[in-house]
Amino acid sequence: MGKQNNVLTEKEFIFLKLLAKGYFQKEIAVKLSLSVNSVGNQLSRLAHKLGVSGQVNIIRMALIHGILTIDDLKEVSNECVH
Repeated sequence: MGKQNNVLTEKEFIFLKLLAKGYFQKEIAVKLSLSVNSVGNQLSRLAHKLGVSGQVNIIRMALIHGILTIDDLKEVSNECVH
């Protein structure tokens, strides 16, 4: 598992993992019981925290900085759904 450090909250980390696994914003909203607007806001906050724009760059920076690992991209487990 990537190093979930002070950069991201637990919820942000779960969101990031779902995003990196290729889930669409609407699917993330359903899995996390959020509105699609909330998912969009979360995406904007992640981009700001990582100093990038766009979903691909968010994932790229998370991998480069060790926040995510390749193992985090494997099939979704129950830990991602509450």
